[in-house]
Amino acid sequence: MGGESKFPNLHKQIPYPVDDSSILPFYDLQAFLSSSDNSYLNTINIIGNPFSYPYKAELMDLLYSIPVKKNFYLTASTACRFIKEIQQIDLPNYELYIYYEQEEASIHHILTEKQIPFHWIYLISSEKQYEDLEKLETKYGNEYVEVHLIYTGDNLPFFEENVYLAEEDILQSNYDKQDIFAHQVMNTNFWGRLSVLPDGKVYSNLNHPPLGTLKDRVYDLIVDEMKSKRTWRWIRDEVSPCKDCLFRYLCPSPSNYELVIGKPNLCHVKP
Repeated sequence: MGGESKFPNLHKQIPYPVDDSSILPFYDLQAFLSSSDNSYLNTINIIGNPFSYPYKAELMDLLYSIPVKKNFYLTASTACRFIKEIQQIDLPNYELYIYYEQEEASIHHILTEKQIPFHWIYLISSEKQYEDLEKLETKYGNEYVEVHLIYTGDNLPFFEENVYLAEEDILQSNYDKQDIFAHQVMNTNFWGRLSVLPDGKVYSNLNHPPLGTLKDRVYDLIVDEMKSKRTWRWIRDEVSPCKDCLFRYLCPSPSNYELVIGKPNLCHVKP
């Protein structure tokens, strides 16, 4: 969904509303999601304020008709209004992800009372925020809190301390054989994901140029992405100095953090 965003570039790191006044072309979106080859669909993430969208009713009807999981990413203020609406249409198989904004008390009570599936998204960019996070998890239970670290441009020491991997971190990873094999052939952070911005452009990663638009066939977009290796098949073997590292398949796949920080790896082994 388009609209205003508190952090205009954060959507390039995590699921977050984009700052864009464009109006997503609904009928193109409908054709894109309802095409005969939509067996690719597993989950639909709706990010932003649906009440600002002029085709909200049509969008909700479309989502109701598609039998896959729907995740709504909402601000706390939008969630209050959305809770009332979503119960009226009895939307099946959905979950709310609400950005924590110090407004959780009344909303949390309503969500739990009405048994609406949800998580708080807590954005953290500094050490001092950990204390507030601990209070939130203690108050409501960590099963309701999903933490996302964010890079602000001036908090690299925070990432070096809390995200960058040392050799002992890598050797303590609990990956099984399937995970290690996956790291050899695909990017487990991005595999199978397509993102659509309000202007109708379709991306395999929002830090890269678009694959095409909603007017393109999904099949053609997937073939283009698979051939290019720009995102879904972007693995440590494609990255220097990782490609020469003994531990490359034990490390997480490359992520958006590398792209926004401008560093090929988040690592103390081969800095």
